Amino acid sequence: MGSIYGDWLKEQRETAGLTQQQLADMAIMTRSHIAHIEAGRRVPSKEDARRLDRALGTGNVLSSLDDPETPVVWALLDEAVLRRQIGGPDVMAEQLGHLVRLAEIGRIQLHVLPFALGVHPLLSNMLTLMWFEDQPPMAYGEGLRMGRIHDHPTVVRELQHRYDYALGNALPLTESLALLRATARDYERHG
Repeated sequence: MGSIYGDWLKEQRETAGLTQQQLADMAIMTRSHIAHIEAGRRVPSKEDARRLDRALGTGNVLSSLDDPETPVVWALLDEAVLRRQIGGPDVMAEQLGHLVRLAEIGRIQLHVLPFALGVHPLLSNMLTLMWFEDQPPMAYGEGLRMGRIHDHPTVVRELQHRYDYALGNALPLTESLALLRATARDYERHG
């Protein structure tokens, strides 16, 4: 959601060759509401999401946001997370395989930040970005012995930009899944 969600909606709209007004007319919404969603200032209601899905022919991608069985989760994993063995090779192989299966069925969107990237803006800590239907977006940052919730709009935007920058440098989904599969096979061989 937020910027990533809005960017995805804009990409789908533009791929369909539609203006914001045309999409708004098709989805029975206002152009400004579409603009706010694309800019990350609003998240559509479940009904708006259904209408957007119908208008764009995206199945139930947008309306799955509120479905507890199909959460919208975008994950950026540093390659070190895949390589640092925790729980032994069998556990690692099983966990990586599980992530691949979740991505293959559309439950998560997963991208890996490869070692070759070197330093990236999320290297020093873990970041979770959260959007809610009834309140402004928030971010949660976690480092050694500390965690902090950020709700100031400027700080949340800055953290969103860091995430967007890192996502732009991450491996595409297909390459990320190939890396996870290969790493899981390596663990299986050494298990």
